This record gives sequence, structure tokens and C-alpha cells, in this order.
Amino acid sequence: MADDTPVNTGNGSHWIRLDGVDALRSLAILFVLLNHVNIRLLIAHVPYTQGLPPQLVSSLVWNGQRGVQIFFAVSGFLIASMAIRRWSSLPQVRIYDFYTLRFARIACCCSCSSRSVSWICSTQGVTSSALQWEDSITRFSRH
Repeated sequence: MADDTPVNTGNGSHWIRLDGVDALRSLAILFVLLNHVNIRLLIAHVPYTQGLPPQLVSSLVWNGQRGVQIFFAVSGFLIASMAIRRWSSLPQVRIYDFYTLRFARIACCCSCSSRSVSWICSTQGVTSSALQWEDSITRFSRH
């Protein structure tokens, strides 16, 4: 999604990129990834935080929920900005067109990532059984 905002230059509106929005989104993704890696390493009993100050560890790896909140807030801003750019105002948004465009944007990425995860799991012998979840994480962390 474009991180653009309108700027009136006198001869019509042009869109410029907001680098701060990209920075916020990047930090949010980093927080979520660090949180997931931390959980995986804790389950595998990897002592990777030894020697680090507890406050640093807490600040780096336990902000996953905040990262999700920031990511959704930024995404909402970007989606609303794109809708306003396309339809001039939010009340003029055609719901069918809006969701058709959202589906077209998300479906390909969702399909590719689902197929990739399925392929990785099948090559590692991971089944869908919830009973094997912890064993699967431990097996993946050894590779």
C-alpha cells in the first residue's frame, strides 16, 4: 500500500511518501518478529538472553502486542488514505469495489505464504496434530 499523502502544489494535488509511516510500520513488524522468535527460543530452552539486562530483554522481545496495535493503526490510516484518494471521501466508498480491491491485494500473498508453509511442514514431517506442536517447534529450532 502506498504511504502517500496529498500536497497541494497550486496546480492540483500530488502525493508524497511519508517516511515516518514506513518507519512506524517497520518498527511494528520488528516488535512482532522479535516476540515470535523469543517465544520459539523459550520453548526450545535456548538460553540466548543470558548476560543481557532483563529490562533490555523485556523491551526488545515483549512488545509484540504493541507492534500488532501499531501495525493495525498504521494500516487503517493507509487504507483510509487510499480510499479517500480513490473515491474522494469515505462516504462515497463503494463497499463491493473496496473489498474486491482488498481481496485482489491480499489473496495472492496469502495463497503463496500458505503454500510455502505447507511445503516446509510437509518436508519436515510436521502434521496438523496439536499434540505435536511443541515437538515440531523443538525440531525446527534444531535446524
